[in-house]
Amino acid sequence: MKFVFLTLLLSFSAFATGDLERLNTHVEVLKTYASFDLSCDSDSDCVAIAAGHRPCGGPSLYVVSSKKNSFISEAKRTAKMLTREQKAYNIANRRISHCAILSIPRSVCEAKLCK
Repeated sequence: MKFVFLTLLLSFSAFATGDLERLNTHVEVLKTYASFDLSCDSDSDCVAIAAGHRPCGGPSLYVVSSKKNSFISEAKRTAKMLTREQKAYNIANRRISHCAILSIPRSVCEAKLCK
């Protein structure tokens, strides 16, 4: 009986670790897509993309990108996927955290790059 319980516990831990690795991969892919082209002529070319999901609600991160970025749609699609999967992960694992709300960063155009 102890062996079965230990096997189930290790299987669950491996599954949870795999989920976290997948979420972290989504974050890295999102950052790559968003930063592919940060060129801008004015602040209006810059955008902050919300992504992820905190247990208390709201995004877990923002990435800055440019509307001129040819991968902006892929970045937004990845952000939605990350949000959906992180929310499911938080619910499935009964995650809790502080309930501070992230403020939307002010994305600006400096030296022809969104920051």
